[in-house]
This record gives sequence, C-alpha cells and structure tokens, in this order.
Amino acid sequence: MYPARCIRRLYLLKDGSSIGVVTYALWPSARKFTVPLENVSARTAIKGVGIFHKLNIRNRWLSHLVNKHEGKFHNKSLYETVIALKRF
Repeated sequence: MYPARCIRRLYLLKDGSSIGVVTYALWPSARKFTVPLENVSARTAIKGVGIFHKLNIRNRWLSHLVNKHEGKFHNKSLYETVIALKRF
C-alpha cells in the first residue's frame, strides 16, 4: 500500500489545467493517472519540517507523498503557485 502512495513523477500537462501523476504502484492501471488542478490540494508546505510533502487528491483514498529530499523540483515557484495550493 505504501508504494502506491509515493509519487515517482509529477508534471503539469500542456493545457495547464491538469497534472499527470506516476506512482510506484504494483498494478499498471494504478501507476499513471491525470487529475484536474482543482482536485489537488497540498496538506503541508514544501519548506515545512519533514521528509514528505503530502498531496491530497479528491476521490482518492489516501493522501499521496512527494519526497522533498530525494526528489528534484525543477521549478519550485511553479510547483508552489500552481500545484501545491490548499484548495479544499
């Protein structure tokens, strides 16, 4: 269950209104999915304490985790202003 929660890759799609998520899930159907931006909400700040950044995705059972120390954020300002907002 834990690998399905960890996000391997997170990217903004060309239309700018949705994101693509790739996880470490065991089943191929659960590895890749797209989510509209209005259904993604951040639980913690990226500069906060801890290793993981929690993303809550509407209609998903658990929150998803982004590793802040091992992951690469190519454009932190874009991530914080578009994806990692507290929406709900």
